[in-house]
Amino acid sequence: MSSATLPAAKRQLEWLDYARFAAAMAVVCYHYLAQGPRDGKTGVHTDFGLASSVADYGYLGVELFFIISGFVVLYSALGRTADRFAVSRAVRLWPTFVVCMTLSALVMNLFGGPDAHVTLIRYLANLTMAPSILGQKAVDGVYWTLLYEIIFYSAIFVVLLLGQIHRIAAIVAGWTVLLLLQRMVGLIWPAVPTLPLLGDWFDLFAAGALLAVVRRDGWRAWSVIAMLVLVALSAQGAWTRAAVMAVEHTLQPAIAAAIVVACFLPFLLIRGDGPRLPLAGYLGRLTYPLYLVHARVGFALLAMLTINSWLAVAVTTAVVIALASLVYLGFEETTQGPRNRWMNATLGAAIRWAMSLMSGGKGRPRASAGGD
Repeated sequence: MSSATLPAAKRQLEWLDYARFAAAMAVVCYHYLAQGPRDGKTGVHTDFGLASSVADYGYLGVELFFIISGFVVLYSALGRTADRFAVSRAVRLWPTFVVCMTLSALVMNLFGGPDAHVTLIRYLANLTMAPSILGQKAVDGVYWTLLYEIIFYSAIFVVLLLGQIHRIAAIVAGWTVLLLLQRMVGLIWPAVPTLPLLGDWFDLFAAGALLAVVRRDGWRAWSVIAMLVLVALSAQGAWTRAAVMAVEHTLQPAIAAAIVVACFLPFLLIRGDGPRLPLAGYLGRLTYPLYLVHARVGFALLAMLTINSWLAVAVTTAVVIALASLVYLGFEETTQGPRNRWMNATLGAAIRWAMSLMSGGKGRPRASAGGD
């Protein structure tokens, strides 16, 4: 899931915050009503009937997250330097992750659960946000999405670093062609290795990035064709993943594909900035910590509660939302200034030094404020 938010000057699409929160709640419902009970992560197996069948498609909230990330991250990069972009992403992504991951690790060690014990080595490896590279398991399985986010962030950073952001339309067009070719080759020869930025889920990022280009430049013939290709690739990817998951539980690949296609509709149908919505900023900021804490903390609480199953889910959902609010209001809001300054003085300074070397020491970039 992405923690990306639009910069203040560009933050006008309040419906995006509602969409992001809806995607997070879809994932919460998937874990609490479908996957968690089915896999024994919530203690006693509970069948929530039709609600479980519907919630089984909640994992597709991640697909919507990726589309939104592609749009917001690229849109926020337009007009920024590489150091400003990197600092703003790092400020939003890493400190909140550390807080939430630490909380999840403490809950696991205190109250047990799947893979309950988090050793010091495992904890330190998780601080990198990519523990698998170091041979360690993630504290929480939901962190798998973060690596995809970081890869996409890194690609945009490289474009900025090389001074090619003005060619982003051509880059996205070329990316679309490569994604299509990779998918066609993969269907014919499944054993062919997937190239970076061309595997599963990156068609969703590319579609979001294309929507950002369209918002800036308007629709062109090439962008209409590219959009159709990317929507088709996204639907096909959702169909394939659902077909694999359907081996273990009931899922209809056609429904999964249709849901993913529907995720594009607000981007295509809402004209201009869209409606003004209450609490949009709050809900948008709440999404990232909610995504990070809901699984481990929620599973532990559900396993301990001995009340009616529906009431247990309601109480647990309220608790994790309150906890996410505490992280946002008590940590993110109160430490934003110091976090920006520290990240700018470390990561930002290192990037500006590298940019200076790349330019032969001429026109050394000045320090710039980080953050959104």
